[in-house]
Amino acid sequence: MAISFGCLWMIVCVCNRLNDTRIRAACEAGPARAEDVYGLCGVKRNCGRCQETIAEILDETRGETSKRERAA
Repeated sequence: MAISFGCLWMIVCVCNRLNDTRIRAACEAGPARAEDVYGLCGVKRNCGRCQETIAEILDETRGETSKRERAA
């Protein structure tokens, strides 16, 4: 992980310079698939090595959103 302005973040996609904070923000928009996250970040998939990590972040975000909805 790297430190940026006192916040922790992790580079997920080296090809497109995407960190987990940017990917999580895109996941909040409710993409259906991990592949859709690239477009929401304004980039295209390159090598695809990050796809599994993006899918995990998308699943985590869906779980957090679901918990919030149930609590409301």
